[in-house]
Amino acid sequence: MFLIIHFSTRVKELTITFKYMYMYLLIMSTKCITITNDAYERLAISKEPGESFSEVIVKLTRHNSMLDLVGVLSDKEAVELKSNIKELRKRVRSRVDATAERLK
Repeated sequence: MFLIIHFSTRVKELTITFKYMYMYLLIMSTKCITITNDAYERLAISKEPGESFSEVIVKLTRHNSMLDLVGVLSDKEAVELKSNIKELRKRVRSRVDATAERLK
């Protein structure tokens, strides 16, 4: 079997050519970091079975979207929350109006 291996450290690509087959592999680069025991323990607690520490770090540092909240509340909870917000806004508006009247 004829084997040629080309490895580029700059691009992190590995090309292996066999006589009758061509294989292309992309190798993910890695970085070594130092963390405290406390940081390691916190990461380990957040780690799910089968999940890598890289996946945990990505999960914990991703930017959340409002769309992540879709479906968090049941319909009943959503109606109750909306009602509570309306009531709170009424009370705040009453206090603001009362304060404005006293300042006239």
